[in-house]
Amino acid sequence: MANPNNPTGNLLDARTLVKILNTATRTLVVVDEAYFELSGVTMLPQVRRRRNLAVTRTFSKATGLAGLRIGSIFAHRDVAKILKRAQAPFPIGVAALAAAEAALRDRAFVRRTIKEIGRGRTILENGLSRLGVQAFPSAANFVLVDLGARGSKIILALERRGILVRDQAGSVGRAGYARITVGTAVQMRGFLRALERLL
Repeated sequence: MANPNNPTGNLLDARTLVKILNTATRTLVVVDEAYFELSGVTMLPQVRRRRNLAVTRTFSKATGLAGLRIGSIFAHRDVAKILKRAQAPFPIGVAALAAAEAALRDRAFVRRTIKEIGRGRTILENGLSRLGVQAFPSAANFVLVDLGARGSKIILALERRGILVRDQAGSVGRAGYARITVGTAVQMRGFLRALERLL
């Protein structure tokens, strides 16, 4: 389970996740915390006590290391032993490991990044509200929006202007939904100006 969910950005609280773990005692529950730094909700304290829980994280979001394809998994030692059997002999390159270690040491950079994403998301959400575009609450670095009946045309028009948003018609089941990745405050203001011209 992605928590927060992608593409909706909605978040399950820890109590709900514990209920799932208590119900699915014979099932490995994997909680993907790719956006943990933004949401602040984690199941990590539960890992040592629960054999049916694994938590995954990535260095792709808050640390900006997406191109290196590096992440981590936290699981009870019994589960970790099983997973290790299926692991490739050299699963991670030296450059990715060095970058991940540097990112873990530079917590100030991560805090600044999270703060900037928060500012950008607030500007985006407020601007979308002003434009009358429905935006769904998000605990991640993106916002799901409903651009309405003209959504597909708006998405293509944005693309022609060099602005890429993810069409979510297939995920949501109706045309018009898009996932907008949050950028800096300046980027979000520019995006909103471009969107306003197309609405």
